[in-house]
Amino acid sequence: MPIAIYTHASGTTDVGRRRDTNQDTFFIDEDLGLFLVADGMGGRQGGGVASKLVVQTISSVLRRHLDHDAPAPDPNEPLLLSDGEDTHLAKRGRLLKGAFLASNRAVFEKSTKHPALRGMGSTAAAVLLDNDMLEVANVGDSPIYLARNGEIHLISVVHTVEAEHAAKIASGELDPDSPPLDRRYRHVLTRAVGVAPTLKVQMRKVQIQDGDILLLCSDGLSNKLDPDEMLPVVTQHEPAAACRELVDMANERGGEDNICVIVVRLRAMETETHEEEEDDGFRVKPSIFTIMGRLLGKG
Repeated sequence: MPIAIYTHASGTTDVGRRRDTNQDTFFIDEDLGLFLVADGMGGRQGGGVASKLVVQTISSVLRRHLDHDAPAPDPNEPLLLSDGEDTHLAKRGRLLKGAFLASNRAVFEKSTKHPALRGMGSTAAAVLLDNDMLEVANVGDSPIYLARNGEIHLISVVHTVEAEHAAKIASGELDPDSPPLDRRYRHVLTRAVGVAPTLKVQMRKVQIQDGDILLLCSDGLSNKLDPDEMLPVVTQHEPAAACRELVDMANERGGEDNICVIVVRLRAMETETHEEEEDDGFRVKPSIFTIMGRLLGKG
């Protein structure tokens, strides 16, 4: 029987209580099923430029290839060709990874041409719906969480010195009794978009289940709230209200950094009708497989 994916999404960003500029950027595209957060870095001006350029590049690349009115892509298009490391990825996964690489080139080239922007970069965390799967991609420390069946789990990989140090201890590569990290380096990024001519993108595929909730955010939120504190907020509130509540909680705890968050509710349902339906903020036009969403607010 045909399956339809219903999405109910909202996002917001806030400057916080200590900064005078906001270098976080988010993007929601209801037609593509694309949800994206970028947290810029690189001085007063560079970080905001970098995060916006990341979002603009990734979204434009994917729209160019996946929009309903887009021409059929050339099978020899570089974004569709395997680099030997992504043979496991489906077309949308390869396109998402290629869009990340394109954004890396765009940011790096702009930073090298403009001295005031030199050294700028950004994190990037994205989810792209692909039939009944989630294509998950990330670089940096903007986390992506999945709330399912009363639990919440990180489905991205955090690229910081602290996180990689912990992973090495967990894998046995480092002795648990090895000297602790100097606090100055704990949150230093080990990967970022645009700081080097090449980039390694973390990719993952996740099967969608009915009732899943996605939460993408910048570290302005994840450094202030534990995932277990986020869980009741996203499960008990509609996405727009959940976003506002999470931002308020981060600000109440200091708000030292910019804050950005997207919340997406997913419903996977069998459908027999071909008429457009709308119910409780979820909107879909069912077909053999349809992905549509609804942007309720941008804060």
